[in-house]
Amino acid sequence: MSPPLNPALAFSTFVVGVPNQLAFSAARAAADSPRPPFNPLFLVGAQGQGKTHLLQATGAQRLHVDATAIVEYLTWREFLAKLKHLSREHAVAEFNRVDLLLLDDLEPVGNAEVVEHSLVVAVLASRFDSGLQTVCAGEMPPADLSGAGEAVSQFLSGGLVAEIGPPDDALREELVRRRASAAGVSFSSSVIDAVAGLPCDSVRELLGAVSRLIAFQEVSPVPLDPAQARILVTGVMESDPMTPPPQMVVAAGDAGARAPLATADPNETNSGNQDEFGSFLSEVVAGVSQQVDRWRSRVADAILAWEAEGIHTARLHALLDQELPAQPEAVLERFEDDVNRLRALAAEIVSLAPDLADHESLRDPDQLVLAERLLEEARTQGLRGFIPNASLLLTDLIEVTSNRAAFTALREAWDTRDGSANPIILVGDSGTGKTHLLHGMANHMSSERGVVCLSAGRFCSAIAEAEHEGRVGEWTRRFEWAGGLCLDDLHLMADHPVAQSALVDILDRLVEAKVPVVLTSLVPLTALAEFSPQLLTRMAGGLVIDLPRPDREFRLALILRLLEMADTTGMVDPGLADYLAGREASSIREVQGAVKRVLRASGRQGTAPTITLAKQVLESEHGPGPRSWSVAHAGVLGPTVGGTRLREKMIDAWPDVRDLLNETLD
Repeated sequence: MSPPLNPALAFSTFVVGVPNQLAFSAARAAADSPRPPFNPLFLVGAQGQGKTHLLQATGAQRLHVDATAIVEYLTWREFLAKLKHLSREHAVAEFNRVDLLLLDDLEPVGNAEVVEHSLVVAVLASRFDSGLQTVCAGEMPPADLSGAGEAVSQFLSGGLVAEIGPPDDALREELVRRRASAAGVSFSSSVIDAVAGLPCDSVRELLGAVSRLIAFQEVSPVPLDPAQARILVTGVMESDPMTPPPQMVVAAGDAGARAPLATADPNETNSGNQDEFGSFLSEVVAGVSQQVDRWRSRVADAILAWEAEGIHTARLHALLDQELPAQPEAVLERFEDDVNRLRALAAEIVSLAPDLADHESLRDPDQLVLAERLLEEARTQGLRGFIPNASLLLTDLIEVTSNRAAFTALREAWDTRDGSANPIILVGDSGTGKTHLLHGMANHMSSERGVVCLSAGRFCSAIAEAEHEGRVGEWTRRFEWAGGLCLDDLHLMADHPVAQSALVDILDRLVEAKVPVVLTSLVPLTALAEFSPQLLTRMAGGLVIDLPRPDREFRLALILRLLEMADTTGMVDPGLADYLAGREASSIREVQGAVKRVLRASGRQGTAPTITLAKQVLESEHGPGPRSWSVAHAGVLGPTVGGTRLREKMIDAWPDVRDLLNETLD
């Protein structure tokens, strides 16, 4: 993720004229349109003509049109640096999530920064195919970017190339007026015309010259006249009105200055007013030069110091490109604060995921947002595979009087998140719906940080692996960033003291943070003799809910649902449902099994299921064979017997409830 866009660089602050009209219109269309009108759009112009301003304005306008849009602004070198650390698949996925990609300063690069050209084209072409806008800017047209690779140059040339030309007289005049007005300084029209008439190919240099006029006017007791303005801007005293106007010079100390500040001939005779003004001007210029030299030296020293520590300093180099920032010290202080924040993020990331230590974002304070995302990834690394079955929703499960306390407690635990009942432990016999409720609750606990849902068997296996690698503490720390924890079959941890200790640590973290925790157990807490006192104490501080065996109300609701799902006529025999519900059952699976047998028999006979058929199947001594409990899908993969997973603790990812019934009735 790129640093935030500069709010000052907006379309409203961009001065439009003939030399930049095409580029402005194309950039505005790219920002406003949901589908790219020109893709890619390439802005070409010399330094200081407003390319970066237009790029950032395009991003700001897109966010104004669509606040949910993802906009990323990168220099070409930053873009290549990110690609170096990504595979082709990940690179395409990473940049296809960006709605508007802004790439600045496209230029040929050195060998140390070369990225496989086919990777660059693959990323840009995938964005093009997906209808995602890309806007680039550079000093030379795509065809001249030989160092970027022929394939890259050809792709970039396939869109619209919009040139930004040097400012003409009208554009320079409007730029001078706008800058003076923004500073609250009023110049006469003759001064504005005089400055605008000086040859200047760079908008940046022109605005810098105006800044010097503004600084001078603020300390001068009298308004500037045109001659004084030209002298202040060019440094040349005028004696012959026929002499061509001198080229505008850059302020003292400015990087890339084309000529030193000119001085008048000492033998030239001038009027007393000119001598007095020239002396005052020299003092002003000398003071400004000293101020510029001081802050440039300070920034240069900071760049050397930070780069010696491996920190990227693009932000400080950009500061040197400015003529005289309003608060250079404040920029340096913010940079140092960002570096300190970056170091703290890097330290935690490396402690959690050492394999991320070389990530480029950990050395670039302009990529703090990306580093924060990387930290979230490190915090949850290894937990993303522990997710609930998406087909088991709390709203789809059967809620009746006997289990309403469990439903109410689960919903309130998430809705209030006040920690008053945490953890919640669901205790019940096999087949009473504990696992379905657990997964339903996990899906109900929608959270940006994700809900961890797994069986005790998988938990113990993961802890055993972490113990072997000596990183149990690191593994358990990751749960601190989970949005919820749902752990099935707690009783299976009886013979795993290390796993119990790890769970104590996790419960302490989550309960203190008021993150909901739901556990299930086949065995009452008082019968968990092999559990540590510390773990039992933590669980006793929560809410224990007993899930009863299915009573008549529950059985009737379940049977009606199963019969309705199987019936194609829309007419379910209420007498049949009442008869089946009247049969005692110790588990939900037993109810499902009885319905299955009746429906299977009716299918063989080609008739609708009836009470008579149900009695023949369920009460006859010569029934259709032993009951099959293969319909049960009450838990997650985990518990095993002799190396074989129990079918009753397996959940398949059924895309539709009817598919579940079809499997059940096979």
